[in-house]
Amino acid sequence: MSSSASEVDQIAQATNVEAGPCAAAKVEGRLGYCVPALTAVVLATTSSLSSRTSRTGDRFGIVLTKAVEANGVVVLPQGLTGEGEVVHAKASGAGVGGELVLAARHLDLQNGRVKLRSMKILARGKDQIDTAFVVAAISPIGGLLVRGKHIDTPAGAIAEAKTAEEVWVDAK
Repeated sequence: MSSSASEVDQIAQATNVEAGPCAAAKVEGRLGYCVPALTAVVLATTSSLSSRTSRTGDRFGIVLTKAVEANGVVVLPQGLTGEGEVVHAKASGAGVGGELVLAARHLDLQNGRVKLRSMKILARGKDQIDTAFVVAAISPIGGLLVRGKHIDTPAGAIAEAKTAEEVWVDAK
């Protein structure tokens, strides 16, 4: 079954739903699963990050540490890799603490990407967290703003993010 974008929009309007990737896939008769927008995902960083050495715009690896299921079926498997970004970095100095804002950007699928938002570090291991003031940034870019003497986030730091939009994952 093949449907044009306008047919998908017409069906979506008739059924009073938005014409997103999941609606389009269903209209096309594709088999698979919908991962809704704002689905929580648990990630880990794959490299260490520091307010002393990281620069705004740097990219870093992330890995999905907990599989995401839909109707009891794993649709985003543990170990899926992706990318994060250093949104803002500033080293400490002259009585001013370091700053580090991190954002999860996407997880890579075989046929596309899962865009992410609202990243929040949950566990950071042994670092300056005891002397740092932590504020989770609530914005479309997501991230984490940390102020303190300096910020060292080790590889393997656990974070939570959310899917930025719904994504259709074809059945295998």
